[in-house]
Amino acid sequence: MLYISEWLPNPDGTDHGAEWIEIGNNGNAPASLAGWSLSNGTSKHMALPSESIPANGVLLLPQSAFHFALRNKDESVFLYDPSGALAGESHFFGVAPSGKSVNFGEGGSFFAVPTPGAANATTGVALIPSHYPQTGIISFSLSGAGVFGLAIGSALILALCVTIAIIHYDDLRELFFPKHQEVR
Repeated sequence: MLYISEWLPNPDGTDHGAEWIEIGNNGNAPASLAGWSLSNGTSKHMALPSESIPANGVLLLPQSAFHFALRNKDESVFLYDPSGALAGESHFFGVAPSGKSVNFGEGGSFFAVPTPGAANATTGVALIPSHYPQTGIISFSLSGAGVFGLAIGSALILALCVTIAIIHYDDLRELFFPKHQEVR
């Protein structure tokens, strides 16, 4: 099965022409790239060269082979099989560290020292998990206002739960709202 093995979105120095994408073949037989294509979501599908990748091997594609620039921030790369179906994808959010590549490993993707044409690094800065094929990613972030809203909402839910418990259980109700007896 072909997959996106590694890619360099933010090379040291100039990005022009220095970016690359590595396609891996984790199958036990050679695999042809004929009919396969790449996209970064903002470009059209770019046909890959009709080269073959050896069994359990990789093929390094210079930027001239895929004809689009990789963004240094919030970038994705998509791999499509000859039928046009999504076969794999790789993403990062935030800014890519200069000179670090996005490596695919057993636990997902991570930034590490580039290893073009060789086995990927085994550790690095963790990104989000990548699985092939991947159907999508759900992500969210909380701004300062979002954190404040989350704290207020949590406090209100907690207050509601305590109120329900007090009303429902006589011992708690007696603890918080004791009955007063008239003294004569």
